[in-house]
Amino acid sequence: MANPSKHEEIMKSLGGIEEHLKTLNGSVAKNVRDIAKLRDSQTKDDLIKERVRGGWMVLAWMGGAALAIGTLLSKFIER
Repeated sequence: MANPSKHEEIMKSLGGIEEHLKTLNGSVAKNVRDIAKLRDSQTKDDLIKERVRGGWMVLAWMGGAALAIGTLLSKFIER
């Protein structure tokens, strides 16, 4: 059976990852709302730039989440 303190540490780390993913979800929703607002007032080129920027931001957040999960897993695999 797993060490209780190790289990608690894993659960705490997973809670941090969960918060990170919730933040990511909020950022995506905000980008979608912002793009919808901009549709009426901007040209097609400006809209494409906004979508690309939002896409890169989502990729950066996903990369951060993957890095956090990988670090967490490697930390516990070493033990």
